[in-house]
Amino acid sequence: MRSLSNMVAAAVTLPLALVACQPQASSDAMGGDDAQMMTEATAAIDNVRSAFEQAVNAGDQAGMAALYAPDAVMLAPDGSMTNGAQAIAQMFLGNPAVSYSDLSIVPDGGPTVVGDVAYETGSYTQTMTPQGGQGMPVSGRYLVVLRKQADGSWKLSREANVTQAPMQDGMAPGGQ
Repeated sequence: MRSLSNMVAAAVTLPLALVACQPQASSDAMGGDDAQMMTEATAAIDNVRSAFEQAVNAGDQAGMAALYAPDAVMLAPDGSMTNGAQAIAQMFLGNPAVSYSDLSIVPDGGPTVVGDVAYETGSYTQTMTPQGGQGMPVSGRYLVVLRKQADGSWKLSREANVTQAPMQDGMAPGGQ
């Protein structure tokens, strides 16, 4: 099991390390076109974050799935991995034993954009409510990697989050 954990950690961190090691120009040092592309990318990624909050808070599984690339991978707080946009949305919103509301995402500054790849870290708070029970506040940290698609849109490609508040059995996304 430890070997699997190490492989998962390497699979998540290696691409980020490669992206992070690329030279990054600040918008001040960029030419006009580069600065405009950075501004447009940042605005598009801000829109993805906002749409994600709205989809989760509305219980909109299709809307949430639309924000992920078809080959997206998510590492959940319980350590499980989910592959594919539809499966990720199903894991979050398809569990009748728990519902999510009041999601608020706060990035640690803006995204870092390198070409057609971007990453962002931040924190989140939300309410998780077991079926027939009372909601409990949950907070955590996240890391997302987004990729610019052929149509120019930005989609979530990789996601990992860590829940900071204790979770009760059956309360993790997917009921795990």
